[in-house]
Amino acid sequence: MADRYGPLYKAADLIARALPKRGSGAFEDLVVHRFIEFLQALDAAQESNGFITFALQTGGSIRVLYRGSELFGLQPHTTHIRLGTRFEPITEDRKILLDTIANSEPLFQRRIESPLVFHAQWRCGKGELEVLERFVQDLPVMTAQDEVADISHPRHFSGAVRQKALEDFYRSGKFCPGVGVKRHKVDIEAGQRIEFDHVLPVSKGGSSSGGNIQVLCMECNRRKRDTAL
Repeated sequence: MADRYGPLYKAADLIARALPKRGSGAFEDLVVHRFIEFLQALDAAQESNGFITFALQTGGSIRVLYRGSELFGLQPHTTHIRLGTRFEPITEDRKILLDTIANSEPLFQRRIESPLVFHAQWRCGKGELEVLERFVQDLPVMTAQDEVADISHPRHFSGAVRQKALEDFYRSGKFCPGVGVKRHKVDIEAGQRIEFDHVLPVSKGGSSSGGNIQVLCMECNRRKRDTAL
């Protein structure tokens, strides 16, 4: 069973083994224990739900995407986890997240610390992380009408492969290589969607490995399919 999880799960498991266990005393209420469990649950959700992909970024933050659009970000601190998302543009998925947070008050205490009025942040402890974990686990999964419903399908990119491609995409400055157009930057924070594409199509012998994946903006991926490149 452990083989189905990616590197984040294994790293979290390694850290958990080194930390003092829960119990009475100074270590009983450390939020780090709950955060480790959340990371493992997020990693498992990425593997089982092809719509969920996360990226670890410089500085220790985590960006979580759903259906190719950025949903929220997490930044760990000593005593809490900072959750951030955007009000504008208000995508359907962000609205569901904001409604979930609103319905969980007064557990979530909203704090706007950014000069950008459309960016909201909350301090998350153990209770808030439990709500967020349930929210991620309840996100709809791929169906037969979507790209690939079965994770055993040869066209399915594993969670670890998608994660590595997304992290490379962020490090490159969030540029789409372009299909029929020049290389261009994708404003993913503003709601522009991305998709994971097989460089060499599976129909022509391409694999679903890390060497055959690229991140395209949704428009370029549509053009690629229309032209059957």
